[in-house]
Order: sequence, then C-alpha cells, then structure tokens
Amino acid sequence: MRRNPEVHGALITAHKLRLYRACAQDLERRDWLTDITHEINALATAATLAGYARDALSLGRILPGIIRSTGAGTMHDLHDLHVLCLGAGGAATALMLALHLDTGPDWHAGAGPHPRDDPPASVAFTDVDPAALADLRSVADRAGIGTSRLSFLRVHEPADSDALVAGLPSPALVINATGLGKDAPGSPVTDRARFGPATLAWDLNYRGDLTYLRQAAASGAGTMDGWDYFVAGWAGGLTAITEIPFTADLLTRFALAAAPHRPQAVRKPG
Repeated sequence: MRRNPEVHGALITAHKLRLYRACAQDLERRDWLTDITHEINALATAATLAGYARDALSLGRILPGIIRSTGAGTMHDLHDLHVLCLGAGGAATALMLALHLDTGPDWHAGAGPHPRDDPPASVAFTDVDPAALADLRSVADRAGIGTSRLSFLRVHEPADSDALVAGLPSPALVINATGLGKDAPGSPVTDRARFGPATLAWDLNYRGDLTYLRQAAASGAGTMDGWDYFVAGWAGGLTAITEIPFTADLLTRFALAAAPHRPQAVRKPG
C-alpha cells in the first residue's frame, strides 16, 4: 500500500485484532483508540501510513437515535438506561466505549479518552466464552472506564440470556452482538424470552434470518436492525482514509445515498 499510488487506504471488516498484532508497530501514526482496542479497522496512506479504530466513533454517531427509540428520551437521559449486550466481541467493545467515553466532535483529535458525564445506569455484557469477557474487561481497564455500573457475565445457553432479559429494569436496550442470525442461524435467546414494553431490541445484524428481532417483536418490544450501524461504520472508516471530518451532516448524506439499498427491517406487530 505504501508503494502503490493508486491505493489511498483500506477499510478492514474482519481480522481487525490480527491486523493490529501484525502491523501496529509498522504504522507511522495511529489514533489512540487502536491502542485501547488493540484493533485496526481503517488504514490510510496519504502523507503517512496511519491506522484507526473507528467503530466506537461510528456507533457513537448513531446512539442518539437508538436511545430515543428506547423511550429513554434524549441522550441527556442516557443515565436512566439499562443496557444488556449479548456478545462480547468487537461490536461490544465499540458499544462499551461509545456508552462511556465522550464521542463528540473532538473525539479523534484528543490525546486520550474522556469519560461521558452521563453513563448508563447499568451495562452488562454476556458471552459463552470467558476469554472474550476477559478481553473486554481489559479494554475497559485501558480506557479507564470504571466498573461500578459495568458487569461481565458468562452464559452457558440461551435460557440464561432469557433470564437476564426478563430481569432487566426499564427503560432498557438489549443488543444482539453475537452474530447469531447472520453468521450462523438462530438467536442468543429462546422464543420464551420476555422483553419489557419499554425495551428496544437492537440486532447488529441487518441481513440473515434476524430471528432475534422476530422473537422480541412477538414479546412486545420495539425492534431495530443493524443497518444504521453498518452505514455509519463505512462512513467512519472512509472519512478516516480521506481525512474528511465525520460530521452529522456527512453521515446524513451518506445514509440517504445508502437508503435505497436497505433490507426491510423487522417491525413491531400492530
């Protein structure tokens, strides 16, 4: 890439952790999020070879709309929200950072993380793999995120997730970050899962069988698929490569251009 003038950069959609391990030391510049997350999701080859971890920034750009959809009101009411994230991989890492660190316009310009003034009331991450939970906890430590409202829970089967969903206070946001429903069929919960009425079920998948969203809708919850996050992820990576500011207006224009290609979302019955 360094030697090819036709290549301006690359957006990394898989093996982000492996890429960091393989080439972080060869980068001439990298944003501080790469060293917090230990991943790279964008490479730019303009004046210098630079690496970025932009997923948390992308997610932070769409969080205001997500929070309003839960019934929690505006982002100023984020501190009232209870979040349950099913899955502790890369998307969960981005979510944890966006919920606890300031993702304002100066996010990418600062020398390090700045905590939000209004973190959620509680955030719980679950996974069947204890190593994934340990890795996520390590990211929290590197980012300086306090754990008083944060928990990391191992689950063994979907029924364990059902119990956590049923016991979640309102308003609530329950996220499928497992890949089930896209990378593999199925859902992290069973058909018996009971979502509260003031709950938004958010699936980070936007294609596949989306079983999780059908289950949540049948239980009376609001639903949202992962299309907006997908679009914001590409916008975040491409703006890093082109060194164009990632503004709300740019994301709106990017989303409008992508809208005709959006798969039909699962909707709440009635």
